[in-house]
Amino acid sequence: MKKRLITLLTSLFILIGSLSIGWATPLLKIVYNDPEFIGILPFGDAHDVLVTQGAQGWYNANLYALEDVTLVYEFLGFEAGWTNSFWVDDQQAFLNKSFDGNPASSTNDEFYATANTGSLLDFTFKILSGGNANQQVENGSNVDPINVPNDPDNGYGHPNFFLGYADDFRHSVYITLDDGGGPWFNADLDDDNHDDLVIKVTAAPVPEPTTMLLLGSGLIGLAGFRKKFKK
Repeated sequence: MKKRLITLLTSLFILIGSLSIGWATPLLKIVYNDPEFIGILPFGDAHDVLVTQGAQGWYNANLYALEDVTLVYEFLGFEAGWTNSFWVDDQQAFLNKSFDGNPASSTNDEFYATANTGSLLDFTFKILSGGNANQQVENGSNVDPINVPNDPDNGYGHPNFFLGYADDFRHSVYITLDDGGGPWFNADLDDDNHDDLVIKVTAAPVPEPTTMLLLGSGLIGLAGFRKKFKK
């Protein structure tokens, strides 16, 4: 019985060690076009979603999964005159204001998805009302918020988003939209607050079959040992 107990405990230690190593492994990667184009989301009235004020990251970047992961997208809030939506895998996940019979999202609403190793996360911001209605920006096609030309037809900038890591392990990322709604008086000026729809995405690794088998064996072994010990 002592030998069985040692074997069982060894298996559980290996399992716990592998899970803790996985937890410390980065799961999401922000890939930026210009390493110098890093920024900090403003404080105060210029950026109204408190949890992301002062976040550091990149404006001209896109987001990738480093492993097979499950994803939880969380709606953190917004400050915008226009109606904006957030789509994941071609499904509308969040809406900052009621639109076309669909209710607005509430703070901390969640949406679940998956992504494969090395893939772009599949998400898109769509502008539904205002001067940029029917425009959108998707992951993989993000733009520089400053050096894109203003639209001569409406005088507004192109929608774009900011990405910043939300934890030290790089498991969570802030995704914050600028819908381009500030009038562009010239090519270098826009309403660059990035709080028109604010999202947080958190990744968790998909357990490998061997890890699940080891976990199941350990739990069954513990249950059997406990039953035998009671007798």
